[in-house]
Amino acid sequence: MVSMPGMRQPGRPPGSAKDATISASPVTAAPARRKVMAPITMLAISRPTLDLGAAATAADVLRAAQPYVIQQTDLIGTYHR
Repeated sequence: MVSMPGMRQPGRPPGSAKDATISASPVTAAPARRKVMAPITMLAISRPTLDLGAAATAADVLRAAQPYVIQQTDLIGTYHR
C-alpha cells in the first residue's frame, strides 16, 4: 500500500481526507520466451518388441533396432518455452 498526500479516498467528498492509501503492485517483466527445437527420430521396425531392459538409453534402442529398420524419418518439433 502506498500513501499519497492530497489524494482523496473513493466515496468521500473532496477535502474530507488529507491523505489516502492506494494499492500498488510491483511491475515485473514477463520471462523471455525462447524457441526450442526438439529432434525426433521415428523408426518402423519389423519386430513387435526389442529385448531391452527398463534402463535402456536412446542409443541402446537405436543400436538394437538397427537390424530391423524398414523405414526411418526425422522430425523437428518446435515449441516456445
